[in-house]
Amino acid sequence: MTCLAWQANLTFLVDITQHLNDLNLKLPGKNQLVCQLANHISAFRTKLQLFRQQTASGNFVHFLTFQSHLQKSQDIGTKVYVAKLDTLAQSCNSWFRDFDQCRVLMKRFADPFSVSVDDLSAEYELELTDLQASDDLCANYRGNSFLDFYRTLPDTFANLKDNALVHTSMLGSTYYCEQAFSQMKLNKNNTHNQLTDDNLEAILRLSTSNIKPDISKHADDMQHHPSH
Repeated sequence: MTCLAWQANLTFLVDITQHLNDLNLKLPGKNQLVCQLANHISAFRTKLQLFRQQTASGNFVHFLTFQSHLQKSQDIGTKVYVAKLDTLAQSCNSWFRDFDQCRVLMKRFADPFSVSVDDLSAEYELELTDLQASDDLCANYRGNSFLDFYRTLPDTFANLKDNALVHTSMLGSTYYCEQAFSQMKLNKNNTHNQLTDDNLEAILRLSTSNIKPDISKHADDMQHHPSH
């Protein structure tokens, strides 16, 4: 391999790594549901198809480092880079095949007003038909988050609500695991060696909770010491 070819491979991998890093930053985001993670992954896999098509035609508009290198050496072929993208796409297909298997189920939860009734099992057909025919429920869905919409959904849509519980209970992000581990390392150290497990558990619970205590209310409810 010539020096120019080696440099070209290196700059191409730098750009690919940057795109992977962009995906990696989206996945651990806070308060994400599993269907939102699936959307990030689906978008990345679609981008890979776009990259392949453009690379095959010599278009490297999304590979800025590599494109800058090509300005110095225009005689580099594209087949090897198409092959690299094909390998990455095949790996993604293997890594995320579980998302493909439950894609319709996730869409039924994330966007029940656009999913086709024909794609669902019989237990959801009637409920989804009634749901999609309701202008009020559609307006409620458009104006609220997933969770708020399903909280207010009438009990007559029991199967759809159960499906929502399944998807909201899935671990959608590693954010809270990483946050808890960081807090544990911060608090359980040599200078805090007398910290008990019960106190550590309380600290981790508070540091990873979204609940904000009403300090003023708790202070007002406390019994003050009587004056002497």
